[in-house]
Amino acid sequence: MTLVNSKLRKVREWDLKIIMRWRMSPDITQYMCTDPKLTIEGQKKWFEKIQSDYDSFYWIYEVDGQPVGLVSLVDWDKSNSIIHTGAYIAEKWARSLQNIIDMNMNLTAYPFEKLHINKVSIEIMHHNVGQLNWAKRIGYVPEGILRQAIKKNGQYYDLHLFSILRSEWENIRHKIHYNVLEIEE
Repeated sequence: MTLVNSKLRKVREWDLKIIMRWRMSPDITQYMCTDPKLTIEGQKKWFEKIQSDYDSFYWIYEVDGQPVGLVSLVDWDKSNSIIHTGAYIAEKWARSLQNIIDMNMNLTAYPFEKLHINKVSIEIMHHNVGQLNWAKRIGYVPEGILRQAIKKNGQYYDLHLFSILRSEWENIRHKIHYNVLEIEE
């Protein structure tokens, strides 16, 4: 099933200000490994870098034509057929269960179906209970915990490592209802 009012489109230069705002928002950074102090000049350098990085993919998640979050596949290790994923919905009004399901399921499906990856990995901070539960629900398997791996504001946090293999994805992908999103390539 395709949902016409949600899609993943490539990041454009005009998205840099909103990505910068999202990424520095305490609501988002509380679950990220860093609390960056971004500038538009730095964002432009990042944008130039990702334009020539063929081992990473960045999309804006749009709902009803509005940008609501950022989705990424990064650090594609072609030798070992592994890629790492990350995503967030920054706009609170768009954080419905269906949008979260659609975004995460499409982000997991894409590397298996389009890139022919064998393993998709994700790192989740210890206190992001919703994402920890979600990863398990859609078939990601815990691989371990990097204890006190992240230091933010003088406090240490554990980082949970999860992954899903192509064979595991094949067994679960039809068990969870999700809308297939248009993904700009």
